[in-house]
Amino acid sequence: MTDDMDKLRQHLTAQASQEPYCCLVLGGADTGKTMLVNNLACASAAGKKVAVIDADIGQSHIGPPTTVGWALADPAVFEMSALPVREIYFVGDVAPTGRLLQLTAAINLASRQALQQAQLVIIDTGGFINDPAARALWWQVHRIIVPQVVVAVQRHDELEPILKGLAQITPNLFRLGCSPQVRSKSAHRRRQFRRRRFADYFRHRQDYMLDLTDVSLQPARLRGSADPDNFSNRLVALRDRRGRDRALGIIVAYHKQNNMLVITSPPITIEEIRCVVMGDVQIDLSTYFNA
Repeated sequence: MTDDMDKLRQHLTAQASQEPYCCLVLGGADTGKTMLVNNLACASAAGKKVAVIDADIGQSHIGPPTTVGWALADPAVFEMSALPVREIYFVGDVAPTGRLLQLTAAINLASRQALQQAQLVIIDTGGFINDPAARALWWQVHRIIVPQVVVAVQRHDELEPILKGLAQITPNLFRLGCSPQVRSKSAHRRRQFRRRRFADYFRHRQDYMLDLTDVSLQPARLRGSADPDNFSNRLVALRDRRGRDRALGIIVAYHKQNNMLVITSPPITIEEIRCVVMGDVQIDLSTYFNA
């Protein structure tokens, strides 16, 4: 694997010096994709701008879970989660199932923005691979962003059904084995990681009032009723007039008598928000903080 890694690193370094270059990293859960992306970004960031897009919406290191986020790499920063987040794009759940369109759109928006500011863009993805819908997802993502490099990290040949549809239309395809140092994470550890990420994100939250006569509401794919009375603790994106997700928020309450929504979120200029996009996740912050 070391020789293959060296070839990949040399390839990215050589090509990204000539034109904006995009690298899509695919692999199942617990195959070391994030560690690989982190190492590639740090190694490539010396002398050029490198952007990292985190499209693992369930185990997000750049931005909170349920979002695709991106940041500029820093050779002095060895953890993706420590990089300043440039933008987030709300998908609305911690798993792609039922949100494939939103995930595809988010990756596309992130790659377009990142390619405007970086010479090399590396996209880290989640472990959603073992499903016909997964093949369709990554084929369509590939078609939209047209990466010059696809890196496939696999234990055996589990990615081959996806790669079969990409092999003849990908200029550079690198197959890497899974590092023996990678350890599987339990579902409990994954949930705890998400809790910590959400807790960090909402630690300095403030409450805001939104008048729903002035703000659009996008219910999206809600589980259960779309009645605002049932929106308590719902995770949402706060979107501005240009379609940018300025922050995530949590619905605290809905006041029917004056059609007002109470939202808690990190500090934000609430007057800029023109749309509330509903997610499929509920978060009770009273179980996160002593308050």
